[in-house]
Amino acid sequence: AQVFHFDAAWNHGPEKLLAALRHRMPAAIQMKSVRAVRADFHARFDAKGKRYTYHIHLGDAEPFERPYCWPFFRELDLSAMEGVAAVLRGRHDFRAFTALNGPEREDTVRDLRRLDLVKRGSRLRVIAEADGFLYKMVRSLVGTLVSAGEGKLTPLQVEEMLRARTQTAAILTAPPQGLFLDRVFYR
Repeated sequence: AQVFHFDAAWNHGPEKLLAALRHRMPAAIQMKSVRAVRADFHARFDAKGKRYTYHIHLGDAEPFERPYCWPFFRELDLSAMEGVAAVLRGRHDFRAFTALNGPEREDTVRDLRRLDLVKRGSRLRVIAEADGFLYKMVRSLVGTLVSAGEGKLTPLQVEEMLRARTQTAAILTAPPQGLFLDRVFYR
């Protein structure tokens, strides 16, 4: 669901541009659609929100799935994870849940509208939706949920982390393999 924009002098319509782009892109990149937008549109700054999914496989994953999930071999308490997710949902300063270093360069307050856990068999999916995300924020949220599921963090400790706004070793950063940008929202 990655969205990008560019300026081009093209007189043949979006369908032909899509065909031309597909022809020149590497096989690993799939172009889904092309459309004309207003001249001042910016793919990053006009976004009103994003949704990410993170895939955890409880136990060993199939060889073809391993590059796209976090195989997790310990027991997780889903109700403890739900309790921490409830604390994290809403408008908070997520400074403690980012890998930003040094002085703050951007506002770290975000509205986390959705943080859901969906379990099907040995697959656990974390769905995070917000008005925006900080650097490594989703992976930090997932790591925090997993730590809660292991009994290492309580909802009260997570509330304190939000208040303290300080990075701590207690906030685990989940590996990148399971993270996917699912959708970018405009207007």
